[in-house]
Amino acid sequence: MTAYEDALAALLGALQPLPVETVAVADAPGRHTVADVLSTTDLPPFDNSSMDGYAVRSVDSPGPLQILGEIAAGSAPTASVVPGGCVRIYTGAPMPPGADAVVMQEDTRPDGSGGIVVLEPVKPWENVRFRGEDVRRGGRLVPAGARIDAPQMALLLAGGIDRIDVRRRARVAIASTGDELVPAGQPLGPGQVHDCNAASLAALIRGTGALAEVLPIIRDDPDAAAAALESAFEQADVVVTAGGASVGDRDVIRPAFERIGGTIRFWRIDIRPGKPF
Repeated sequence: MTAYEDALAALLGALQPLPVETVAVADAPGRHTVADVLSTTDLPPFDNSSMDGYAVRSVDSPGPLQILGEIAAGSAPTASVVPGGCVRIYTGAPMPPGADAVVMQEDTRPDGSGGIVVLEPVKPWENVRFRGEDVRRGGRLVPAGARIDAPQMALLLAGGIDRIDVRRRARVAIASTGDELVPAGQPLGPGQVHDCNAASLAALIRGTGALAEVLPIIRDDPDAAAAALESAFEQADVVVTAGGASVGDRDVIRPAFERIGGTIRFWRIDIRPGKPF
């Protein structure tokens, strides 16, 4: 019997990369990148506030401050912060000129005359997110060969990337074998059982990002098995069968595979449970 590690190495060694195609990032989950994907912008693209509060000069805290203006996310500063002054600021808004910190709203109170009193001292650059502190423009967002899932997709879109090069999805055909098998939902005859292998394998394969198609059950007939395998290989990159590969007279998969020109690289694998696999 072949050791699991040797069988895996033989399988991987026989594989070739699939062709490249360009897809929208929104359609990329489950796909794999071909090359490093680089950001088109700094993230964040500008110094901004991480809190709702007031943009201040840290040296002016604590103490009373005059409110000089207001800035919300999505707008540009209209006022600079000067000694004794502050600007009302909201989370995500760009820092106004002259400010080097943001005081949380909770650490202030109105002074009764349209201004505020900063109750606690604030450190320089407190509550400020710096331009490019997550990723610099031209920095790597996602490495080559990475699987794209929701977090990677969000990072790519934030970095200004709307289309990426990925590998084509592998097409995998799956077939269970055996006269004893009946699809679920159909009545069982004498000595028959419902097939659960093909659908379960398809679910596992789809979880890798590949496309999986469940084929009709292959019956224990050499001619039918050879025809089914030949048709499967014409439409798929990989064909997975379950059953019919042992040494009995009704185990038709190995001879059918060799009949259509297949080469057996290994057969029985030393895996438990199920030895030989």
